Amino acid sequence: MITAGAVTFELADGTATVGEGGAVAVPRGRAHGFRNDGDVPATIVGLFTPAGYENYFRDVAKAVAHGANVTPALLTELRSRYRTTSWPE
Repeated sequence: MITAGAVTFELADGTATVGEGGAVAVPRGRAHGFRNDGDVPATIVGLFTPAGYENYFRDVAKAVAHGANVTPALLTELRSRYRTTSWPE
């Protein structure tokens, strides 16, 4: 659920921008991505299954907090810890 701002989701069947109060469900194993295209921070409350994938986002936050630039190479390395890949590949 989007609790603040708006988030753009890339899904196999197209792109959707979802604002505050909206939600998106992505079945396990489906390719997807999301980003904040807006000028203000967005907040997402997410449920990830199986448990543990939320740690990917913690790893990204830690890397940024330690001064890392978010690059495709960094995200690929972090995703590899959680048996997931970038999309599109």
